Amino acid sequence: MQTENQVRAAAIGTGESALPWEVGGFFETRELSHEETVPWPQPNVFFALARHVVPGILRVNKSIRRLWIPEYFCPDVTQHWSGLIETVSYCDAPSLPEPNWRSLQPGKHDLVVAVNYFGVRNREPWEHWRASHDCILLEDHSHDPVSSWALTSNADYVFSSLRKSMPVTDGAICWSPVGLPLPRQQPTINAVAIELKFAAMVAKADFLTGRASPESKASYRELYAQGDRCLEEGPESPISHRALDCVSSGIPIRWRQARERNVRNLLYLIRETQVAATPLFMQWPAKSVPFAVVLVFTTGKDRDSCRSYLKSNNVFCPVHWPADRAEPVSDLADRILSIPADQRYGDADMAKVAKILDEWNPARQYSK
Repeated sequence: MQTENQVRAAAIGTGESALPWEVGGFFETRELSHEETVPWPQPNVFFALARHVVPGILRVNKSIRRLWIPEYFCPDVTQHWSGLIETVSYCDAPSLPEPNWRSLQPGKHDLVVAVNYFGVRNREPWEHWRASHDCILLEDHSHDPVSSWALTSNADYVFSSLRKSMPVTDGAICWSPVGLPLPRQQPTINAVAIELKFAAMVAKADFLTGRASPESKASYRELYAQGDRCLEEGPESPISHRALDCVSSGIPIRWRQARERNVRNLLYLIRETQVAATPLFMQWPAKSVPFAVVLVFTTGKDRDSCRSYLKSNNVFCPVHWPADRAEPVSDLADRILSIPADQRYGDADMAKVAKILDEWNPARQYSK
């Protein structure tokens, strides 16, 4: 399977080594193709951002009193939701096989957010818990929006962010497996934010295909950051028309196959390296695809050192998520790192990432 890096290189006839190489960061634009997809359950509704789902649910179910959010969760989204309704945290994190159920005691009119961390969790613990608890359950499947769990869920609502796994400026989806009324979109698209992000994605595509100078990188990264801020700080809005054209039919099967292959390859290659970190997971449920390869370092200092070294070699790794919480959640957040392995890449890219990881030496980095 050719990687997009290889396809770009072949298109202009210069060879892959003549073009910029990098892994991670936001998606560049790409041509839409008519590929076979995993379709979405129907009916559904699309928003610009996943954080817009909860206020939509609150509008259609005015009896909701509290919102339960796991301690390990995106802090920006938690802060946003806490301005809308009383929020309560419960103990859950990707290092745990399941939540600490004693910390989760919702009432009948409470909304509970359950997270399938990195797309690799088993569904059975949540299903067993739900059988004896009367509440409104909202499952977050952002890390694998069309896993078997997501597509056959019996939760009240399911939602996923799409912009972190698909080449779109914005996008999130919500549906109700049990047929509850779906939240309604607000009428106005945040056009300024969308155009800023789209311009950045076009500029990144130009950079990666050699049509723009290396100096363009700083400017398009700033464009994208401005667009993100504008979108996140702006009003609740529906998905943009351009993004909807890309995601409405579902997620291409080939993309999922490529991501799973990349994760498996990189996990295998990491076993042969000297990197001082442990994979958070090595296996996952059938018909699930992990979001990324996730490494857990011994210390936060090691994590930051490795992340910096990867960045200096054009591998850009996010942290899911930066810590502003109490122990033990903050301890894990300080030591965790996600290595991108999505559909933009292939075998050669994963081999190069593994080589860079093998070259990282914390002792050498600290001595500089």
